[in-house]
Amino acid sequence: MKKVALLFLLTISASFLSAQAFYFNPLVSVGRIDTTGTRLVRQLAIQITDSRNNNKFLLSGEVATGSRELKQHYAVFTHKGKRYSVYYQWDISEPILLMSCEFLMISVHPEGTDDPEDLVSYKDYHLDGSWDEYSHGQYIYLAEYKDRFSDDNYQKNFLQTIKEALAFFQ
Repeated sequence: MKKVALLFLLTISASFLSAQAFYFNPLVSVGRIDTTGTRLVRQLAIQITDSRNNNKFLLSGEVATGSRELKQHYAVFTHKGKRYSVYYQWDISEPILLMSCEFLMISVHPEGTDDPEDLVSYKDYHLDGSWDEYSHGQYIYLAEYKDRFSDDNYQKNFLQTIKEALAFFQ
């Protein structure tokens, strides 16, 4: 259990640093919008922040940001033999008309494993329903350097992961 908790904290720490860096550079994923994915990712963000779900999670809570406007929330849960860690960041200040400053990361690995090579993560900047960063173990793939085949494949897997996580709430 200590290894799983440590892996989770390392994942959250890494994602927090990545999210903070992105927050100041919100133009990374312009033009990659998946309307079906947007709906699904937003549903997951709502479920993660809904206080009525807190008793369902293994771990959940807010991450201190030092800002009144920037909010961050995480949740860890297991479903059908997989452990999910979801991290969601949003800004409650004035909305930006052209682009959302929201960020969601979902990580998943088989329940009971703690090998970093089993960990798969997707990041969606702006909650536009498209993966912007995919990592598997120590390898990180950025959407800006994708080819058509890998983009379609990672997008399909990203949406499947979001759907599986949403099934936990039904």
